Amino acid sequence: MSCFIVSSKHINAMVSFVEHDWSVTGSKSPDDLAKILTEANIKSYNYRYDEELPIPTHIKYIRPKRIYSPIEIIKACDCYDYQSCEFPEWGDSHAMIISDTIRARAITRLPGYDEAEWCIIG
Repeated sequence: MSCFIVSSKHINAMVSFVEHDWSVTGSKSPDDLAKILTEANIKSYNYRYDEELPIPTHIKYIRPKRIYSPIEIIKACDCYDYQSCEFPEWGDSHAMIISDTIRARAITRLPGYDEAEWCIIG
């Protein structure tokens, strides 16, 4: 399995989807979320390739110039997870929880989600 470091644009797109959703972000700022996601991605890369790339000391969230669709965000989360899952602690990491939460929010914004039945009966 290969691994690469996603771009800051990629991270910013993910964060932009929930930057004003306090139920997701809690007390974390968009800068904090971008930092957590970036650090885990670099940690994964370093673990996979036995490297020691430094983690940037200052990570700044920059709001994207466009709004990404829910499906674009779901795919961005899938890509991010694939690139960030190499280190052993990934399954318990804050970055994984953030990515899963962003994906879950994106799913609820897919066309037809609100209209679909909550429970399928017989």
